[in-house]
Amino acid sequence: MVTLNAGAAQLMRRSLDSLLWQHLSEVYMGHHAQEITARLFRVVENGGSDNFELEFIGDDAESYLKIAVAPLGDLLVVTLVDITELRTREASFRMLFEANPVPMWVLDAGSLRFLDVNTAAVEHYGYSRDRFLAMTAHDIRPEADRAELQIVFANRTKPYDGERIWRHCKADGSVIQILPYVRPLMLRGRPAVLAASIDVTERQLAEAELRRTRSFLDTVIENIPAMLYVQDAVDHRLLLVNRACEALLGVPRDELIGGPSHALFQCLSGDILSDVRGL
Repeated sequence: MVTLNAGAAQLMRRSLDSLLWQHLSEVYMGHHAQEITARLFRVVENGGSDNFELEFIGDDAESYLKIAVAPLGDLLVVTLVDITELRTREASFRMLFEANPVPMWVLDAGSLRFLDVNTAAVEHYGYSRDRFLAMTAHDIRPEADRAELQIVFANRTKPYDGERIWRHCKADGSVIQILPYVRPLMLRGRPAVLAASIDVTERQLAEAELRRTRSFLDTVIENIPAMLYVQDAVDHRLLLVNRACEALLGVPRDELIGGPSHALFQCLSGDILSDVRGL
């Protein structure tokens, strides 16, 4: 080594004096020594440059280094970057990503190609991991939704938190309704998108069934010939008055709903009293 800076010595956990003018074979480079030496000599012999990452195990600690190699005249310039913290964060992300029960995937921000998917996505959608990685986000959507998807995700740099329900296609051809939660991120220096997909198909079906049931009951209540009303159990305010009740009292329901239920009986008493006086 002709020269090196303090940062390189610190990464190798050696003093500058102990490394300077040492032959490469005399410098401890962990269990990747042969691989490093071979790659350096390849650059010397063939020219060009090389970039790679490796695990460096010193006497008392373990590091991950990003190494760039390039010739400079008769010299070989080697740049070392400690990416240990980055690799630790990636490992934590990997654990949370893979173990998450919600289907999740990472997409390339430009092409929307799947870069990674978790086990929950594979199990819920029915596509194998290899098939996922051969597709883009367009391929799991009905064709009619694809143009809008491109518009929504074009140059997206902000989170997308379930702003609307989207349709997804499973491997068996069935269509589900999902709420997407999206976060932009950088993956190994490339812009990417992390997405989580919450299936709300059953909830949507249940809500639709509830609406149909409510519509049916409203129709029955409106057309039953008997007077019918619904009041709050606590403050006895009128919540619903049907058409027969409105016709019998001769009072618009808008004037009754929200008022006390005893107002109905006051109206009835007034009608009965008028009838008696008319006899």
